[in-house]
Amino acid sequence: MDVLMDREKWSESSKRSFAYYGSSMTCYENISYRCTKCSQPSVFTAEEQKIAYEIRKEYIWKIKTLCSVCHSNLELLRKKDKQFQEEWAKNKGALKADYKFLCAWLEILEDVPSYGKKAHFSMINMLTRLAHECV
Repeated sequence: MDVLMDREKWSESSKRSFAYYGSSMTCYENISYRCTKCSQPSVFTAEEQKIAYEIRKEYIWKIKTLCSVCHSNLELLRKKDKQFQEEWAKNKGALKADYKFLCAWLEILEDVPSYGKKAHFSMINMLTRLAHECV
């Protein structure tokens, strides 16, 4: 099912794109793709596109690459990483010698690239070094 576009609700950066000025499309259409993590067939629905581009103001050429399950798993990893960062900021001195904490955080950071996202190499290297010093 096609969903009517309202280009005036797009982000300012999307309004500077070819899609805003040069495209004759008037409706969002479902876009089929394969998840980059699990390779399952997925669909970026017309309704999801309307929400992404007109409500959340994402850039118009940004498309989904993860299925909903893998996207949820990645968001959970990001949430856990943020929790580790907050705990680290509060108690860095003691946590430098906490092997279990370091390894748990390291496992999360090493899993993120499998979802097609950039690795945080400097943090991975630091946590690896600290974990080795604990042993």
